[in-house]
Amino acid sequence: MELYGEVNYDEMLNYFHTRLRNVILFQGWETYNAPDVVLACVFAFVVAIIFEVVQSVKECYAKKCYKWKLIERTERFKDESNDYGGVDRAQTESTKACSSPFTRSNLIKTILYTIHSSLGILIMLIYMTFNTYLCLAIILGKAVGFFFLNDTDFY
Repeated sequence: MELYGEVNYDEMLNYFHTRLRNVILFQGWETYNAPDVVLACVFAFVVAIIFEVVQSVKECYAKKCYKWKLIERTERFKDESNDYGGVDRAQTESTKACSSPFTRSNLIKTILYTIHSSLGILIMLIYMTFNTYLCLAIILGKAVGFFFLNDTDFY
C-alpha cells in the first residue's frame, strides 16, 4: 500500500508482481535484490522437482504393492483350483506387508505421503507470494520433473 509515495514492503500483495523485495516463507528469508530472487527461484525450482520425484516414487511403490497383491491372488487361485504351482514365500510376505496397516510397507507409504504433502504445502506457500519469478520457477520445476519422471517405473 502506498502512503504518500512510500511503499510498505511488509504488506503481502495479492496480485502477481515482479517486485524484488519479498518475504518468501518466513520473516528471516527476505529478498532485496536480483541475486536473492534468483537464489529463491533456484530453491523453488529444486523443491518442485523433488515434489515430482516423491510423487513418482509414491505412485511406483503403490503399483508395486498392487502387483504383489495381484500375483499372490493369482497364485492362491492356482493352488486352490488345480493344485499346481506354488506361492513364493517372499511374494506372500510382501503381499501381507502391503495390506496390513502396521507394517514396514505402510510406514514407507505414510512417510512418502507425508513428504509429498509437506512439499506440496511448501510449494503452495511460495506460490502465494505472487512473485512472478517464483511462480514461473515452480511451474518450470514441476514441468521438468514431470517430463523426466512421468513414465518411469522404479522397479
